[in-house]
Amino acid sequence: MDTDAVLAASERSALITVTDYTARASAETAGSSRDLVLARSGERLYVLTRDPGDREKLVPDPQAGKGNVRERLVGLLTPHGPGAQEAAWP
Repeated sequence: MDTDAVLAASERSALITVTDYTARASAETAGSSRDLVLARSGERLYVLTRDPGDREKLVPDPQAGKGNVRERLVGLLTPHGPGAQEAAWP
């Protein structure tokens, strides 16, 4: 899939970035981050993510299937790392 063409042809797109932070006293330090790109073209919704081997490149999200965009967003927002708590989601 040509992700550049998908983004260029999309009527709407959104970049969602989640960054993990650690806090010590009043200082926060940014940790790892995760990105998800949603792009709508016609009736189709494309879900893209960063290529693990080349973070500059977008690729189709292998975890995104029909009807599970909400679950994919929940997974993106669930805290990761030591001491993380499960995200509460209605």
